[in-house]
Amino acid sequence: MPSPFQRHTPGPASSSVPMNLRWPAKRPAEILDYSVDWSARLKGEAIRLSVFDVPPGLVKLSETIEKRTTRLWLSGGTDGACYTISNRIRTDRGRSLEQSIDLAVVDD
Repeated sequence: MPSPFQRHTPGPASSSVPMNLRWPAKRPAEILDYSVDWSARLKGEAIRLSVFDVPPGLVKLSETIEKRTTRLWLSGGTDGACYTISNRIRTDRGRSLEQSIDLAVVDD
């Protein structure tokens, strides 16, 4: 089955790709929730589908859609590692948007 998401790679002159967000660091033993607020990019649309891609080493416990925000519950991670998580959404008007987020894991 084909993916419901289509990737768009803008040319070098495009400024439509947002920079990576950065979530507050977590400890390996913590179970925490993190969110992405899509309000500024939705243009009055609603989120119909959300998928978080979590790299190996982190454990995705659950994910939800809350109006214009997507939420991810995570555990795990390796001390000193920095992970990049991707959140892709599909809107009620058929647009696909993606946001990457950096998360550091520290055990101080």
